[in-house]
Amino acid sequence: MLASGLGLSLRHALGIEREIVSPCHSITIGFNVVPDGRDKFQFPALTYFTEDSASLVSYLTLFPIRGAMRANLMVYRSMDDPWLSHMRHAPEAAIHEVMPNLGSMTGNFKIEGPVKIRPADLYVTHGHRQSGIVLIGDAFSTSCPAAGTGTYKAYTDVERLCNGYIPKWLATGGMDAAKISQFYDDAEKRACDEYSTSQAYSLRAMSINTGLVWHARRWARFVVRFGLGAIRNLREIAAARRIANS
Repeated sequence: MLASGLGLSLRHALGIEREIVSPCHSITIGFNVVPDGRDKFQFPALTYFTEDSASLVSYLTLFPIRGAMRANLMVYRSMDDPWLSHMRHAPEAAIHEVMPNLGSMTGNFKIEGPVKIRPADLYVTHGHRQSGIVLIGDAFSTSCPAAGTGTYKAYTDVERLCNGYIPKWLATGGMDAAKISQFYDDAEKRACDEYSTSQAYSLRAMSINTGLVWHARRWARFVVRFGLGAIRNLREIAAARRIANS
């Protein structure tokens, strides 16, 4: 089982090639943030979507990890875009440039430590139907980090192998390409791969496409998420009142 992620050497040694179908499909920018002028942020975690498709940004997510507040900023730009250089050298200014209303929710903040910028290509694999070896996760095909389907995709591969194929394969002799192909042709695996690809292109289009239709879709997404957040807050208030009255 080859689960080498984005590494190429093992695949190339086996004569397995990749085809990049969407170069630099998205870029993930990771960094730590700290509140400026106060002890902590007024929220446990936050996901903030861009206000304007012209910013070429999808969203910023803030979440606590290992005693720090980590940020992942998902953007759709080329690696030679001048804004990325701006992000490296003046990250606070660069973020407020593309998300001018962010401070109203986060308050003032500073960025600590290095700013890591990682592009993600979408690619598919050729020459993988071989005897004795099976590829899973990113070794087979990539997902977009912004769409967040990578774990689902890898776990589906493992689940289908462990519960659908490996016991059956080991019950008979040999491990030829016909056996291996059963996994790649599995309906559940194919549906998962197709869903992952669809989400990658759908989120990119939702984030940066222009026109009234896409503008309306972004507003609809905002209304839905705002409603879900309001319902969650009401449930938390009701739960707190029940505890207080018990």
